[in-house]
Amino acid sequence: MDIFLQKLQGKTAIEKVLTSVDVELSVDLVSKVVNKGNLDAASIATFFNWVMKQQKIPIDNDTCCIVLKALGRRKFFGQMVEMLKEMRNQRVMPDSVTLNIVVDSFIRARQISKAIQLFSGLENYGLRCSTETLNAVLQCLCSLSHVGAASSLLVKMKEKVSFNVTT
Repeated sequence: MDIFLQKLQGKTAIEKVLTSVDVELSVDLVSKVVNKGNLDAASIATFFNWVMKQQKIPIDNDTCCIVLKALGRRKFFGQMVEMLKEMRNQRVMPDSVTLNIVVDSFIRARQISKAIQLFSGLENYGLRCSTETLNAVLQCLCSLSHVGAASSLLVKMKEKVSFNVTT
């Protein structure tokens, strides 16, 4: 399937070929397509948009997280943020695991300020700033040795979010 997505030009051509391929669509297949090979961001997005149209597998946080991880691992951040917006449009509400994947991708690429900026604008993606979301971001920052940024964020959020034992 990777070959089709790389060689064809135009979304319509790609979708036509994908539809004509006689293969059982599953979450496992989606994972294999986006994680193996060297698809670019546009090909991953085209493939996933086609998957959503097929309505053969559930389009939920778990399925979206597979694609978000693949985009983040390849540093396709613009497409990753667009996918978060599309999730909201499809009424798939991101959760703390989804946020963890996205923030972790930014932090691993040493784009700490973009990760914190994304956290500051959570409402744009269907999430609200809560203890759970704050903890997810703090965990990402600390696990990748960005304790100073985590501390600054913690101080900044002291008035806005109640802390718990995990925080």
